[in-house]
Amino acid sequence: MQVSDLGRRFITREEGVRLIPYRDSAGVWTVGVGHTGADVHPGVRWTFHAVQAIFASDLERHTTPLRAYGWLEQHQFDALASFIFNVGAPAFAMATFRSYMAPGEPLHPSFNDWNKITVDGNKVVAPVLAARRERERVLYETGDYGKI
Repeated sequence: MQVSDLGRRFITREEGVRLIPYRDSAGVWTVGVGHTGADVHPGVRWTFHAVQAIFASDLERHTTPLRAYGWLEQHQFDALASFIFNVGAPAFAMATFRSYMAPGEPLHPSFNDWNKITVDGNKVVAPVLAARRERERVLYETGDYGKI
């Protein structure tokens, strides 16, 4: 299974699209649709075509862990792809809610626990992440992609 067109639009809406690299909330250089890596440098403008190409590559890489859950419906796959795209595959691998994932079961409430950032050494709820986790949960449970 792959991320659907609606799922790509959902993730793009959540991440935003930027052609000029910027530092994200964690201070990491980011460009395009949430792309990070050694190829992202400050002051280097990316083309829309390059952003779309790297987005496709990033989606493929980030959704590899989801292929183990062949029973997922498309909207569930898309919701989890958005989650992994944001927190990373290693964090998804450690997420306790994975052990609760089974056909027809809602995600464990710990899904919504992934809404914190570290500020001055303390974990604090980031309203933007809390809202994103809620949209991902709704998509996973209901198939509602929201207004995209």
